[in-house]
Amino acid sequence: MPLTLLLIGDLHYGRQNPACPLPEDAIGELTAEWLGRALQEAARHATPDAIMLTGDLVNDGNAAEAEQRLGDLAGVFDEADAPVIVCPGNHDPDPETTVAAFGDRFGAHRVGEYILYTFRDVFREDETWIRPAAEIECFLSECAGTPVIALQHGPVYPEIPDATYPYVAANADAILASYDRADVLLSVSGHFHKGREPVKRNATAYMICTAFCRAPFPYYVVTANGSDISVARHELAMPEASRLWDGHTHSHFGYCAQDVHPRLSLERADRLGLAGITCVEHAGQVYLSPDEFWRAEHINRPKVLRRARRKGRDRMEAFRRELTEHRSPRLRIGLEAEIDRDGNLTLLEEDAEGWDVILGAVHWLPSRFPDRTANERERAFLWCVEKMLDHGIHVLAHPFRILSRTERPHPAELYPLVAGMLADAGAAAELNCHANNPNPEFFRACAEAGTRIVLGSDAHSLYEVGDLHPHLRILRSIGLSPDDVGV
Repeated sequence: MPLTLLLIGDLHYGRQNPACPLPEDAIGELTAEWLGRALQEAARHATPDAIMLTGDLVNDGNAAEAEQRLGDLAGVFDEADAPVIVCPGNHDPDPETTVAAFGDRFGAHRVGEYILYTFRDVFREDETWIRPAAEIECFLSECAGTPVIALQHGPVYPEIPDATYPYVAANADAILASYDRADVLLSVSGHFHKGREPVKRNATAYMICTAFCRAPFPYYVVTANGSDISVARHELAMPEASRLWDGHTHSHFGYCAQDVHPRLSLERADRLGLAGITCVEHAGQVYLSPDEFWRAEHINRPKVLRRARRKGRDRMEAFRRELTEHRSPRLRIGLEAEIDRDGNLTLLEEDAEGWDVILGAVHWLPSRFPDRTANERERAFLWCVEKMLDHGIHVLAHPFRILSRTERPHPAELYPLVAGMLADAGAAAELNCHANNPNPEFFRACAEAGTRIVLGSDAHSLYEVGDLHPHLRILRSIGLSPDDVGV
C-alpha cells in the first residue's frame, strides 16, 4: 500500500535567541498558528499516514517557556488522525522531553508496510553531531528486511556547499554505510535552512527540508509506493509573481468573529505576500444585538435598524471610527450588507457613504417569498441579487452559497444569468471557499461575461486570513491565473 507523509522542517517557535538569531521575516511567535495553517492546507492535497518534524521545534530550548511551547505545538496536532514523529534538534530541550511532548518515542515506527525511524543523535560542543555506534547497531537490527524512511535533524548527505557550515555529522561515513546496508528509501534531515532537493546515493534518496520558519513557509508531501519515492513541495505564501488581495476579512466587531482584528489580519497578509486586505463587517451585526441578528430581524423587520439608532444601541459610529484608523492603501474598509423584505439594503441611508467596498450577501431569503421548492428559492435569490445591484453593491459575496444546502446546490442554468447581471452592473463576483464549495463553472461564466472576479477568505479567525490556495486551484481548473483576478 502507498504511504503518504507530511514533512515540516525547522519551526524555531519563540522569540529571538542570541544563540540562534533568526531573520526579520521569521514567524517566531506565530509558529503554532502557521503550523495549523500548514496542516489545513496539506489536508487538501492528501491525507497523511504520518507527520514528521525535523527538529528545532523551538528557538531556545533553555528558555523557561520552552516546554510550554512544545505543548502548544503538540496541541496543533490534537485533531490530526496520524502519528506525529519527531526528531529533536540542537535548539530543543533535552531529547526525551522533546519527543514525549508529542507522545512520541525514538526508534522504529511501523506505518503500513514501512518503518519510519528516528535516532538519538548527539550534538557536540564543536557544533558537529554524531550517531553513537550502539544507535547504528540498534537501527540495523530493528529494520532488517523492511523499507525504511530515516529521520534526523542534522544533514547526512550530500555535503553542504558552504565552508562556514559546521553542523556536519562527525561519523557520516558510518551513517551512510548503515543506510546502504538497510533498505533505506529516503533520508530526511533539517537544520540547513536553505534545504536541498532529494539527491540519490546508491539506493537511498537524501533530502534536507527547507525551514518552515520563514517565507515562503514550505512543507512537503512525500508519497512512497513500493520503492518509488516522490516529493512534492508546497508553500503557504502566495505566488511571488502575483499581487493578490484578500477581499473579504472580518473584524473584532463581528459576533461570529473569533480573534480577527484589522491590524493583526494585515500582519498575516504581509507575511503571506499579499498586496492587501479588505476588512468588512456584517452591517446587521453592527446595528443589532446578537439575538436580533441571528433571528434575521434586519431582513424581515427592517424598521429595527432605525429603532436601534434612535435608542443609541447600534455600533456603526464606533465601527467606522476604528476601522478608519486602520485604513490605508493596503487595507480597505467596508460593510457586508443584505437585502431586506422591502428590497432595501440592510444599511441606513446616512451610513451608506464613505466606504471602500460594499459587499452584497444573501444569508437569508426574505420572508415575503415562499421557499418550499428549489425554483421558489432560486427566484428569491435572483430577486435579492437584482435589488443589491440596483443599490450599487461592489461585490456579490459567496454567490449561490444560500442554495448550497438545497436539493439543487449548483443551479448551472443560472450561472450565465447572474454573471451577466454582475457584468452589466459593473460589480464583481467573489470566489469564496469559507463554509462553501463554489462551482468553478460559475466563475468560468463570469470570465466569459467579462465579470471581474475577486478572492475572499471570509476570515473570521486569524488563521484563515489570506488562505487563498483553494481559490487559486479553482482558478487554475478553469484556465485562469492570479493575474486574472481583481482586488
